[in-house]
Amino acid sequence: MKFSALDMERFFTKVDFNGPTTVGTPCWSWEGSRNEYGYGQFWFEDRILRAHHFTFEMAYGKLPEGMLVMHRCDNPWCVNPTHLRAGTDKENAEDCVAKGRAASRKKRKLTPEQRREIGRLEAAGVPRREIAHRLNVCGKTVRVWANRAKESEKADDKD
Repeated sequence: MKFSALDMERFFTKVDFNGPTTVGTPCWSWEGSRNEYGYGQFWFEDRILRAHHFTFEMAYGKLPEGMLVMHRCDNPWCVNPTHLRAGTDKENAEDCVAKGRAASRKKRKLTPEQRREIGRLEAAGVPRREIAHRLNVCGKTVRVWANRAKESEKADDKD
């Protein structure tokens, strides 16, 4: 992608450069729109682009095919390019497990109460990323159980 001076100026008006220091340098906090998982969103060339993808590509060039942008700091709203790296889905899943945010076969499974709590928090409008942090699980785990809770609720409504 090619970024104009106007694109960069517009982007950086939405960034607080004094976020928490997590991996040796401060996070750059995205203060603009965020999606349900806490990732920043930026309108660019008639489409919504994740804010961390914008700074990644500005700093390092085009993201290689089949790769995703990973956060070293684990803050989805961070757009500091020194906190970002390209990785595969597998690397991202391994990172999630290594940092204790996902249940692996060797780790504990969610209790029925934790699964119900995901459904309650989702229904109350708590962002999924926040739910994941509260329960110390990966966002994918929250998504799966939140969707199951919604499906169960729909089935109950039909009865």
